[in-house]
Amino acid sequence: MRRTMHLMTDPAPGDGSSLYSVREVSELLGLAPRQIRALVAEGILHPVRGERGRFLFSFQDLIVLRGVAHLVESGVPPARVRAAVASLRKQLPHDIPITEARLDTAGGRIVVHVDAASWEPESGQTVLDFGIEDMSERVGAVIEARGRPSPTVDSATDWYIHADAIEDTDPLGAEAAYRRAIALDPSFADAHLNLGRLLHAAGAVREALDHYRVALELEPDDATTLFNIGVACQDLGSDSEAIDAYERAVAIAPRFADARFNLAAVFERRGDVSLALQQLRAYRELTLGR
Repeated sequence: MRRTMHLMTDPAPGDGSSLYSVREVSELLGLAPRQIRALVAEGILHPVRGERGRFLFSFQDLIVLRGVAHLVESGVPPARVRAAVASLRKQLPHDIPITEARLDTAGGRIVVHVDAASWEPESGQTVLDFGIEDMSERVGAVIEARGRPSPTVDSATDWYIHADAIEDTDPLGAEAAYRRAIALDPSFADAHLNLGRLLHAAGAVREALDHYRVALELEPDDATTLFNIGVACQDLGSDSEAIDAYERAVAIAPRFADARFNLAAVFERRGDVSLALQQLRAYRELTLGR
């Protein structure tokens, strides 16, 4: 659930068919949803937000994320991954998309190759592969799956997948499907998180907060869940609890710009001007040049 009012740098969603949810990206790339959310919180990717607050990724995001996942799985620290991708975005000519760049290693350094040109965006020790050969076909299968009817097998995973697929067209149906998934598996953290987000968008903030807190108990280091808790507490006027949640979020993900922006807003409302300015400066540094 996003409270900040600033604009994202990625294009706004059109009919939604070319944008992919966290669950769909997880299916396409074999990453856990919490890994994807962590990469967003680290500032490595900047997805758009749907009208009910969920992350939506473009096809280019998928290609970049696949390469980033390779680096992360190879043991490259997130800070180095972020620096390499950020530098690459700045250094590429405007008419060359990042997906056309190939990153490999030479003497322990990450080297970019675009056509005949080569340069070093950051140092690193592994290969970043932006290959797209099989991605289009896999994406097509994901889009086709969005039109499937309700699950025929009564499993928590199937109801969760169904809920995610219909969120944009049938939010009430999605809410019911997430509830069914949770009934079948109360420890399904992502179902709690997504249900909370839907409830929050619908104005049921206290019930949303209950589900966020369950999700946090199940995955204590998820910065996105802490951020959502902060927004819910902020909406309910519980500034102290909101500050605690946001501070825990930025402790886990120091480059979580939205959490710092909201933290500044709460400090300002409490009259803590110096703390508000500190967080606002951090936010501006993180978002400068996005």
